[in-house]
This record gives sequence, structure tokens and C-alpha cells, in this order.
Amino acid sequence: MAKGGRTARGKSSGFKGIPKPIKYLIPPDVPIRYADQAVVQHYLDEFVISFFQSAHPLIFGRADLQSVTDIQATCIARFVLNPRQMARLTEAMAENFNNWQTQQQAFLAKARESKK
Repeated sequence: MAKGGRTARGKSSGFKGIPKPIKYLIPPDVPIRYADQAVVQHYLDEFVISFFQSAHPLIFGRADLQSVTDIQATCIARFVLNPRQMARLTEAMAENFNNWQTQQQAFLAKARESKK
């Protein structure tokens, strides 16, 4: 989704079908958060993606472990996407993940070769 060559076509925004480049801006005060849990829900016209960060308890022994009844996960961000945006996001995520897998396999193969 965040490819440099992406363009937007405005239908009612005055672009008159002429592609315009999108300049992605991340303000310096936007925090980077770590999410280790996610929930995706769908409704008739939208998808809601909620990201959570787990708070793992400190466990020093069996008694501590047995006293834990649940692990709290706090919602750190929620996004609502229409079906078209969701399709583009899942496509971009799959492509990015496949690229990462290819790089990881090449890295591991090179590491194995160097050990021989």
C-alpha cells in the first residue's frame, strides 16, 4: 500500500480522473507501538482492525504462574477500513510478507553455506 508510485484518483474531489501522486507524511509525534495481538471484525460495509499489546506478568516461580488467571491485552489502535481498502491492505501485506520470507530464506541459505 505504501509504494512510492501510488496515485489517487478523485471522483468527487476535483481531480477529474487525473492521477495525482500521494506524498506520505508521518508527523514526528506519531508513536510507534508494538502490537502482539490483533482482532479483525467485519460488518456489512466495513472492517475493524484492533491492535493490542499484552502485559505479560512477572513470574518468579510456580506459585506466581498458578496465580495468573489471565493476561491483559490493552488496545493501542483501531482502524476502520472499507472493503476496497481492506483488499488493498491484505494484498500489500501478503506481498510484503512474501518478500520478507524470500529475504529470510536467502539469508539462512547464505549463513548455512558460510558454516561449511
